[in-house]
Amino acid sequence: EGTCKEADSEMCSEIPQFVDLAVADECVAPDCVQEPQPCANVQVSTCSIWPHHCSILKHGDAVYCTDDHVCACKEGFCANSQGVCVEQPKINCTKKVSTCHTWPHHCSTTMHGDSVSCSPDR
Repeated sequence: EGTCKEADSEMCSEIPQFVDLAVADECVAPDCVQEPQPCANVQVSTCSIWPHHCSILKHGDAVYCTDDHVCACKEGFCANSQGVCVEQPKINCTKKVSTCHTWPHHCSTTMHGDSVSCSPDR
């Protein structure tokens, strides 16, 4: 509960990059939470040649060289198409998708996804 799973993607909406922070803050807990969107890629380069260094000038402050000699983005950052580590995008995840006041107090997994459940206060 409270997380966006791939099966529930129709209940989650991406916050466009150009949206003002005041608008993005309209996701108010407990009915809505902001969840990190999974990264398509975290690798920006390799660092197999000594001195095993990843250029922060080229890839941003959030890059590091892994034990496997891969230049990767730190947690909370994703690689963009230019090979720069940027902050991981967030999606709004709405917890309340419907009500289940009437008998049999059931939430449709077909309509709302496998992780839906009827809360105690319905």
